[in-house]
Amino acid sequence: MMKFLRSLVVLGVLAGMVLVGAAWYLGGQRPTGASASAPRPGLDVILANGGTRTLSSGDVESLRRDGWTCPDLSTAGYWLESTQLTERGGEPAVVAELRSTAHAVTLVEQHPGPQGRGAAPVDGVTGRPVTAEAYSRTTRDGMDIWVARSSSGTASTVVFRVADSVYSLRSDTSADDAVKVASVIAAADRAQVDRSAPADGGVVARVTRGLNRLLGQP
Repeated sequence: MMKFLRSLVVLGVLAGMVLVGAAWYLGGQRPTGASASAPRPGLDVILANGGTRTLSSGDVESLRRDGWTCPDLSTAGYWLESTQLTERGGEPAVVAELRSTAHAVTLVEQHPGPQGRGAAPVDGVTGRPVTAEAYSRTTRDGMDIWVARSSSGTASTVVFRVADSVYSLRSDTSADDAVKVASVIAAADRAQVDRSAPADGGVVARVTRGLNRLLGQP
């Protein structure tokens, strides 16, 4: 009988550890839904007026806390020249211009609303749907990627979706190199954590947040 009770206690402890581990993981995930599909209040006024705003580094950090990735491509050898908040295809878009020692990249990040999430992605650079003839579909690391080459053959465009984000990457590199950069962006998106939580929230706050999400609460 005592052995049975000890087994129950051990199983209970293990179950608790699994639950806390799951809560820790979910508590660190970035928010989805409304907070990740629109810019911060105040910045959206620019869009409402049909305008475009050049973003400061502080603005970019604010968007990241709201669920945008604004990926850092320094590991791929690119530095950021400018970032703008604008609108592409009726959806808010963050457009980043990046350069390496040899190449230039335009990266568009969008978070389509509920109506657009089930549809084929739209190229945020050109405004064309990926169902257009110019795009060919390929798969890399389990991710669907649509690739197009310019008529002159001097530029490549790749479009891909990661969770609720759609990225469009225009590069003066080969299609293969553009897809490699896309993989770096996808990894950055998947690693994005919920930065909207207070910095001093600590372990308890994160686990509590995760438990709430396990229970279907925001």
